[in-house]
This record gives sequence, C-alpha cells and structure tokens, in this order.
Amino acid sequence: MSIAFTDVSVPEVSPGSPEWFTYMTASKVSAIMKHSTYESYLSLWLKMSGQVQPQADTDVTRRGHYLEPAVRAWFRDQHPEWQVTETGMWVHKEIPWAASTPDGIVHKPESNALFEAKSSTLDHEWGEPGTDQVPPGYFDQAQWQMFTTGMRTVHLAVIKSYLDFAEYVIEYDAEYVALMLSQVTTFMDTLEKGQRPSIDPLDGHAATYAAIKELNPGIADETAAIGDDMAIAYLTAVAERKAAEYREQAAKSVIADFAGEAHYIEWNGKKIFTRQSRSGGTPYLVASKNLPTIPEESAAA
Repeated sequence: MSIAFTDVSVPEVSPGSPEWFTYMTASKVSAIMKHSTYESYLSLWLKMSGQVQPQADTDVTRRGHYLEPAVRAWFRDQHPEWQVTETGMWVHKEIPWAASTPDGIVHKPESNALFEAKSSTLDHEWGEPGTDQVPPGYFDQAQWQMFTTGMRTVHLAVIKSYLDFAEYVIEYDAEYVALMLSQVTTFMDTLEKGQRPSIDPLDGHAATYAAIKELNPGIADETAAIGDDMAIAYLTAVAERKAAEYREQAAKSVIADFAGEAHYIEWNGKKIFTRQSRSGGTPYLVASKNLPTIPEESAAA
C-alpha cells in the first residue's frame, strides 16, 4: 500500500496554452538558469510578455511526445511494485505563478515521488544510471517540480540512442532551489514591470536571434548606424570563426592521414569519425553527431 495521496493539480491548464504562459513552469526555468537548448532568457521573456508568439512543435518535441508512452511502460516494468499515475499542473501553495506539470506520480509505500519521461540522442550528456547525473536543464526542471509539488524525489526515465533505456534519481536540493527562486523572481519582477532585459553581448543562443527576428518582421526604408562596439564584436567573431574553421580542417586532415582507409575512427573508445563515400567516389570523413567533450585535464594540457 502506498501512503495517502491527494492530487491537487489543475488538469485544465495544458502546456503551450495561453494560460500556461502566465506561469513559471519547470520547462521554462532552465532558460532562466541558461541551461536550455530550446529557449534563451530573452526569448522566454518576449514570449511570456506576449511580444513573440510561441513556436510550433518541432521534430524534437514531437519525438518526445511519441516516445513518452514507451518510456513510461519501460519504467513500470522495472518497478512493478509501484503505481505510476498521470497528473496535471501543480501550483505552489504560496507562489501563485510557480507551477509544474510532471509526467506522473510514483506511488511508493514509503513516499510519493515524481516521474519524468525523456528522450535523447545526446548520450554523452548523461552520467551513470541510478545517479542524478542528467543534463543541467533536466536537473533544473526536476528541482522546480519538487519545489512546486512538495515532493522530494524525481524518477527520471530516458530512452537514448539505439533504444537504450536508463533511470536516474534526483533528490531535492534546497540550496540550489533557493538560487533558482532568486533568479526566477527577478525575471518575474521584470516581466510584471514590463522591463525587457537587454541582450547579453555573449548570448549566442539561436532562440534569441529567432525571437529578435520575429520581433522585427518588417523592413523599413532607413539605415541603422551601429557603433564600434557592435561592429568590432561581430567582425572579430567572424575572423575567429574563419580561423577556427581553418584549424578544424587542419586537424581533420591530420586524422584522415593517420586513419588511412579505416572505416571508423575512435578516441578513448568513442567514435569520432566515419569514412564514407557517395556512389563509389573518394571517401571523406563524417563527424559523429554525439562528439565527446574534452576532459578538463586534457584541455589544460
């Protein structure tokens, strides 16, 4: 028997709806913490303020929706002694704009916990199963879910490349939640006052550029004269990109020469390149989609 449980969620508020954008939900928090691959601080602010429209579902988000039932079924098979039920949006008891929509509730004899189902092709971002070594954005999401619901454990199940399943367990971190709440509160205060954040000169997030483009859809017959700081920052970045591309090509040539006619090229047991050819033509190197990160000790060498 699991402990007593009362679902106090609000099922009628669905993710992506206009009302949903009035709440600070778990999936939005990672943008404020600058851990989101889909949303930037500024793009989220512009969407929540109504100045930019939310984007339609992408192949990535649709993939997650399609695979969630499979991940949920796998998790239930791993824990037949637990019951997993669906739920709606939970709103914090004392903060009316703080909310989250967990994928489910795990009913256990000793405590109730939260369930999250994820799909990912970036296997290198995940640590050892059974730990809390998940991508930073998902860690943010789990912490915010626990903060808003009052539960203190999240069981996160994921399906990775090649249909590999894994489970991670994330416990409540009060100190980190306090940091999140401070930054989120600042964000919500600027939203209420209509004080649009300025663009961080180092904000290279694609979502920021996409939001700025949507914010300025027309073309006026006028000229904008930028200052030295903007021009030099851009021109320096272009020069550095070209230099980086040249170094990349040089490193690629050295690897190709060393590999000879080998089909696969690995480093520390992880695939870096595959040699391919089109219609019997000259083989060329194709970099792996999930390139490993460089360990700090190697980068400093």
